[in-house]
Formats: sequence, structure tokens, C-alpha cells
Amino acid sequence: MPLLCSLGLHKWQNRGNPVEVFWQEPSLIKGGVKRGIDTSAGVRRGGLEVHSKLVYEGRECKRCGLKLRRKLITNADGTLSCIGWEPATE
Repeated sequence: MPLLCSLGLHKWQNRGNPVEVFWQEPSLIKGGVKRGIDTSAGVRRGGLEVHSKLVYEGRECKRCGLKLRRKLITNADGTLSCIGWEPATE
């Protein structure tokens, strides 16, 4: 195993199919634009902003070959959220 990988400094490359994941963050700024931050990027739901991002299902280290897969859960509204990583079983 390369030295950098044994220290936890992997060189990741995305693998697998793209998936759109969603998450919520508390809305700290009330109103439109304040201090140059536009809050209209997220959808507001009861003081929470919902964000989304297109990510890949897995990743692989270019140095040591370690493969990880995202832990995805289905939310109540049918969207996906990522809750961490797990070893890929291939």
C-alpha cells in the first residue's frame, strides 16, 4: 500500500452512475440578498433550505485501488440522500 494511502490521503476518482442527492440546511438568512449571499438558490421549507447535487455512486483510489460506494437512503418525499461511504462489494 502506498505511504500516502496508509495515512488516509487517497487520490479519488469517481465511478459508477450519476445520482442526484438532496439535503436540508437551516436557513440562517431571512430575506432575499444579504452580504452578497443569494438565498434563492435553495427551496425554503419551514426555515430549512433544500439543496441538491449530482454525484457518482462510488469512487476508487488511483494509488491503492480501494473502492467505496455511497450509502444512499430514500427520504419520505422519494428523494435520495447520502449518509456516508461503505466498501464496494464487486
